[in-house]
Amino acid sequence: MNLVRQLRLKAGLTQALLARAAGTSPQTISAYEVGRKSPNLATVLRLADAAGLRMVVRFVPAEDAERRGDLGWTADPARASTPGGPTTRPR
Repeated sequence: MNLVRQLRLKAGLTQALLARAAGTSPQTISAYEVGRKSPNLATVLRLADAAGLRMVVRFVPAEDAERRGDLGWTADPARASTPGGPTTRPR
């Protein structure tokens, strides 16, 4: 499932409510969810904030991330509350 849609559903938001909270349009949220568009970093931060999440970025050597399985995106709020646990990670 697409990360934006996953975040939105976990937050219990409609596309219209997420769009309003993030300062964009429902059509743009739809485009993110179906993969026609990709949000830039500023938009990702607004989307996370609108969904009640925080975004944490960690830079680690690629080989360490691969070995630990830290590649990919996650929208797990439980990981966001864990010290050092990222809310979103690039795949």
